Amino acid sequence: MHAKMYYTALALKKIDSLHNAIFTAMNVNKKSFANEGEIAKFFSDNGVDPKDFAKTFNSFGVDSQVKQASAKVRGYNITGTPTMIVNGKYKVMGSPEKMLDVVNFLIEKERAEMKTAKK
Repeated sequence: MHAKMYYTALALKKIDSLHNAIFTAMNVNKKSFANEGEIAKFFSDNGVDPKDFAKTFNSFGVDSQVKQASAKVRGYNITGTPTMIVNGKYKVMGSPEKMLDVVNFLIEKERAEMKTAKK
């Protein structure tokens, strides 16, 4: 449900306006968003037309994106959080404090390799 919620907001071009509201609702207010009705109400309360929500939430496009994301998670063999994937090559897990240093290093490495490849 949470993935469908994300991809629906993305498809409706509302991710910028809804991202913080979704984060706050889930992580501060402990909303579970366990079913479509709860999610529909949240979107409506945040200015999304209920018809647009229903059409998008149940669309082939959103369902396809959710399936693709699930396949990637399985492919990366993600077993816990936090886990970050860098450029589809590196899986970084561990303590958040050290993780970001490793991720930033790998991002810079990948940027340098991409720059070299373009020349």
